[in-house]
Amino acid sequence: MTLTEKLLARAAGKASVQAGDNIWVKADVLMTHDVCGPGTIGVFKREFGKTAKVWDKQRVVIIPDHYIFT
Repeated sequence: MTLTEKLLARAAGKASVQAGDNIWVKADVLMTHDVCGPGTIGVFKREFGKTAKVWDKQRVVIIPDHYIFT
């Protein structure tokens, strides 16, 4: 397996994975950026309800990428 496949297999709790496999993984961190993040929050609330909660707020990172002043 490639390094990426090994990392994905570990996160999925599987002995191995390969290209083309569909897997569910336990994410260490969820990252989004300043453009997609706000829209994604709206979709999350629409699909899972207004009272839905993120599994762990400490593991969500929003990266200022597009709307940063330089």
